[in-house]
Amino acid sequence: MKKHAFLFTAVLFLAACATTQQYVPLASFENLSAGNALIRVERRNDFIGSTQSLQISDNGRVIGAISPGKYLIWQRPAGDFVLQIVPAFSAASNPTPLNIRAEAGKQYNFLVYREGGTFKLEQQY
Repeated sequence: MKKHAFLFTAVLFLAACATTQQYVPLASFENLSAGNALIRVERRNDFIGSTQSLQISDNGRVIGAISPGKYLIWQRPAGDFVLQIVPAFSAASNPTPLNIRAEAGKQYNFLVYREGGTFKLEQQY
């Protein structure tokens, strides 16, 4: 009986693991189009909340889902945009959007981390 309980717990744990999936093409300075900026969002490797993937949006367009210790990186046209963790039940119930002005040819780095009972997104300088 103990063997079955352990196996069930292990399967349940593995099934709940977060994954990272990017829905737009990966970008780098090598393939950066003229007039675009490079955006990189990294998620801190926190233990609490580690079974949840968080979706990130750029002007309302979902870029991908990010798991702890991973990152998303894409290019976007220079100019004003809003970066946000997509609201999700029990993960980011009321995330604060970031209003950013991107310049062409530059990279902008952001960090997702857990603080208190919710996830935060902040720009890294």
